[in-house]
Amino acid sequence: MIVHAALGAVSCRSVYRSLRLHRDSIEAVLPGKRELAPVAEHTDKQNVIDLGPSPEVANEQPVRAVYCLGEHSDTIRVNRMSPGEACMALVEHSFWLDPADLEQTKSRLITASEVAKGVPVFNVAYPRDYGSLPRLRQIILGGHDIH
Repeated sequence: MIVHAALGAVSCRSVYRSLRLHRDSIEAVLPGKRELAPVAEHTDKQNVIDLGPSPEVANEQPVRAVYCLGEHSDTIRVNRMSPGEACMALVEHSFWLDPADLEQTKSRLITASEVAKGVPVFNVAYPRDYGSLPRLRQIILGGHDIH
């Protein structure tokens, strides 16, 4: 996904529509028969390749919030990050091929800063149990229990 931020507006667009998941995640989140392919020799994750193109995500879409997966927790906690914390989390969770490329690194830091200022960024801690996902979804969509 490529994220753009300018003049307080944050948007993104998908560039590679796929999921790389462990089999238990595929079975819990995407039930039914799926077309899968190995990701790499060093992992047992599978690439879910039958997602198909989605016209609504092919174009640039507005970003209204960002949720960063935090540490495992026995309870669900969704906490809004400060702009500084958010910026560093976005940098930490971003990917680029050559971190030694100072111009690209500068550009990514500026984008992370603009995103952190432009939309709320949350840290999400939750039990790593598929049974907790409906409650987590309810909290995020309802805005309740978010601090």
